[in-house]
Amino acid sequence: MEELIQRIAASTGVPADMVDRSAQARAQALGVPVEQVLAQWAGEEVPTAQAAPPAAPAPAPAEAPPAPAPAAISKDELIAKAAEAKGMPASLVERSAGARAKKEGIAVEAVLAEWAGIELPAAGVAPAGPAPAPAEAAAPGPVAPTEAPVEVIEPAEAPAAEAEAPAPEPKKASRYPALLAALFVIIPVFAVVYIAAVPNGPACGSAGQLAIDPVTGEAVGCDGNPYGQGTVDNFTAGEMLFAESCAICHGNAGEGGVGPGMAGGAVLQTFPEGSCSSHVEWVTLGSAGWPDPTYGATSKPVAGGMPPFGGQLTDQQIAQVVLYERVAFGGEDLATAETDCGLVEAAG
Repeated sequence: MEELIQRIAASTGVPADMVDRSAQARAQALGVPVEQVLAQWAGEEVPTAQAAPPAAPAPAPAEAPPAPAPAAISKDELIAKAAEAKGMPASLVERSAGARAKKEGIAVEAVLAEWAGIELPAAGVAPAGPAPAPAEAAAPGPVAPTEAPVEVIEPAEAPAAEAEAPAPEPKKASRYPALLAALFVIIPVFAVVYIAAVPNGPACGSAGQLAIDPVTGEAVGCDGNPYGQGTVDNFTAGEMLFAESCAICHGNAGEGGVGPGMAGGAVLQTFPEGSCSSHVEWVTLGSAGWPDPTYGATSKPVAGGMPPFGGQLTDQQIAQVVLYERVAFGGEDLATAETDCGLVEAAG
C-alpha cells in the first residue's frame, strides 16, 4: 500500500500523507478497502480476493470552532485559512478549490470558506479579480461526502487528447549505408573530373575507340589491331617475367650466377639473330627435356639444371622473356626480335 501511495504522490504532486488521508476517507465513505481506492487512483486493478480488509476508520481530527466572519475577507486569506485547516500547501488548496468550484458550478470562495470552516455573509468576500485557471497536473476527483472529516482529492487524470495520442513511430534506418550514400556524391565528382581531363575519351587501344580498316573495311582498334586487342608492350612484359623467373640464376643485369651470363652480347653468341625459335625451345624444354647433347650455335654441352618453363609460362610469355633477353643483353633490334620471336607478323 505504501508503494501505491508514493506512486500516486509522485504522479499528482500531492503530499503522500494527504494521499493516505484522502484514500482513508474515500474508502470509509464508499465502504471499500483502502487498497482498492489507491489502485483505482494509480490506474491499476486489484482482484477482490487479494484486496485487504477495510482499514479502521481514522479518527476525525478535532476541528476548531468556526471563527466569526469578518465584515469582508479576501480570497488569499480564505486560501491561507483553508490550507491551515486542511494541512495542505496553499497552492494545492487553491488548485483543488478551483477545480471543485468549476465542477459544481459554485464560487471558489464558497469552497474555500467551507474548507476553512467560515460562514460567509452575502457580500463578505472582497473581490479578488478573476479566479486563476486551475493547473492541469492537480485536477481533483470526486468530492467525499459531507460527513467525511477529510476532503478527498483524487489524482489528476491525463487529458483525453494526451492519453489517446499515438506513440511516435520509431525512426526507420536509412535504406542505404553511409558509405553507399557517400559514393553517390564521389562518383559524379570523378566523372566530371575525368570528362574535363580527357575530353576525347579513352586513349588509343582502350575500350570504345574504333576505326575502320581502309583495305578490309572491318572495324579495328585505333592502333590498327583487331577489335578488342590493344597494343602489347612485349619488352616490358618480358622484363617483368625475367625479374620474376630468371634473374635468380642469370642475375638481374644478365651478369650470370648459377646460370650462364647473357650480358655483353653473350646471349646472341649462343642464339644468333634468326634463331629465336631455338632460344624459345631451350627455355621451354630446359636441360632435362632437351633432345641433343649440345645446344645453341656454340654447341654448349647440355649440363646443369636449366628448368623447363613450358609448364609454368604460356607460349607468348616465353617468347616475351626471350625477346627481353635478346634486346636488353644482346642489343638486338626490338622490331627484329618481335618478328623473329613470332610476337608480331612480318611486314608483307
